[in-house]
Amino acid sequence: MAKKHAPKGGSPNFAVLRKQQDQARSEKDLDRFEEIGRDLAAVIAAEGQKYPHHFLRSREMKARLLLRGVPEERVQGELPVHWFPPHGSFLEYECRWALVEVLRSENPPKDILQLTAALFVPDSGHPLADAFVAVIKGRDRGTRENIYAKAAILNVVDTAVRDGRGTDAGVLEAAERYHLTREYVYRCWGERER
Repeated sequence: MAKKHAPKGGSPNFAVLRKQQDQARSEKDLDRFEEIGRDLAAVIAAEGQKYPHHFLRSREMKARLLLRGVPEERVQGELPVHWFPPHGSFLEYECRWALVEVLRSENPPKDILQLTAALFVPDSGHPLADAFVAVIKGRDRGTRENIYAKAAILNVVDTAVRDGRGTDAGVLEAAERYHLTREYVYRCWGERER
């Protein structure tokens, strides 16, 4: 039986279920994969009933919903508040894909381009910096090799070899200078030799 994680509201979260389904797929656990698929279908159906008017919107309107929200209907006498698709919901997933499709289209609407650009303004005292909410995660999978650090290490070893002090002296000098283990410096040197 698959372990179900529910957000604070008590109902399953689309994003969490998607991650669990991906994990079940990678573990080749078909029973769990199908069970989570049924849970996903139930979550999608429930959101379709809860937000039918948002799912019927055009992709441009879904993109705007994601970027700037809509005023939420309030009880008379209360100030309206911005409403955005709930984090991790299927609606948020649909709106994200709609934004991608709009941005990839031939002539995306200027307001969507402006709203998207505002997400990437660096924190630099610029008037739009307060709107900075996007986090650009690692662009590559896995850890990237620091070629500049390796070049500096190899430079120290190369200099020692050229000066006639030998590889061992260069490795020891690089290890001490950069606070590294001799094994790591030797590994860098060995990779260079290949």
